[in-house]
Amino acid sequence: MERNSGLRHWLRLPFLVRTCCRTPLGRTALRRRVIQNHVRAKAGDKVVDIGCGPARILRWLPDVRYLGLDIDPDYIASARRTHGNKGTFIVGDTKSLRDDPRFKDADIVMALGLLHHLDDEEAAHCIRFAYDALKEKGRFVS
Repeated sequence: MERNSGLRHWLRLPFLVRTCCRTPLGRTALRRRVIQNHVRAKAGDKVVDIGCGPARILRWLPDVRYLGLDIDPDYIASARRTHGNKGTFIVGDTKSLRDDPRFKDADIVMALGLLHHLDDEEAAHCIRFAYDALKEKGRFVS
């Protein structure tokens, strides 16, 4: 039997989720906390960001070697305009770029807010890409 109380109840109300989590302030605070508490990149780390969008999270990362990957060329163009040489921004997907040597030996691979947008096959490609990209003892954050 499923309970309809507590946080789970409130998260079922789409207007509340949109208001709290999808407002600019909510997204900004949530992204910053995820980067600080879960990604925990250190200066010099190689970070691969699958589904990077316009790479908004880059502002909360220390001086890392950042590679952002997204299928949307408009997002990549925005990331390049905004961040310039602070990172490398590539249009493509995890299936077509799986053997690209730029994505090897990463300290951290992240796919934040991405997997729920993918079907099972795409999600499997994403996770395999992350596994192949990580160096030994690297971390996947999703």
